[in-house]
Amino acid sequence: MKRILSIMIALSVLCPAFCVHASNTLSVTEDFMKYTNTFSDLEGYEWAREPIEYLTSEGIVSGMGEGVFAPYRKITRSEFVKLVCTACALNNPSARSEFTDVGEDAWYYSYVSSAYEAGLLEIYTDGVFEPDMPISREDMCYIAYEALKFTGTLPQIKAETAFADDGEIALYAKEAVYALKSLGVISGKDEGRFDPKGESLRAESAKIIYNLLKIFTENYNK
Repeated sequence: MKRILSIMIALSVLCPAFCVHASNTLSVTEDFMKYTNTFSDLEGYEWAREPIEYLTSEGIVSGMGEGVFAPYRKITRSEFVKLVCTACALNNPSARSEFTDVGEDAWYYSYVSSAYEAGLLEIYTDGVFEPDMPISREDMCYIAYEALKFTGTLPQIKAETAFADDGEIALYAKEAVYALKSLGVISGKDEGRFDPKGESLRAESAKIIYNLLKIFTENYNK
């Protein structure tokens, strides 16, 4: 309970436009409307516009400057971990990790270390994190799912129909992929595929983080 309370306090600071009503449903206040149409390069990414604009307004994600968000750009492991830690109020400046390629002077050190201590990065078992490597879709799901479990805000999961490329999903990621599919956090691609090894994009990561925030607000006091 203390963990959930601290998360909600942090979320209220990070995301003041999020409101939780008696029904435990998420609502975005009218303050959000003034932030719409911030970026000029979201054509073709309408499915991610609201998450991108909202998360930008709350300082969780940022653009590339001059009205550009670059939704098509690949997102790295370190960048995604920062988003998860920020959204879930997990960042701990005193956290430490044992990754040999994550130096204490790196901008992402506290985020990676916080995720490491929370058990979100146990899939990286060889002592290296490769922070600048684009994160795969299945790894992104694994980390997001572990964050839900760690914060105690994981709702009941329903069985889901397998993706057409189910055999390509790593065993460590299958539970996470289908759990997030059940919760509506992720969706597949054309022809019922998930593309687990595909490299995640900034637009995709923004939508996942936005959906995670909704789950937190809907389940924090259940």
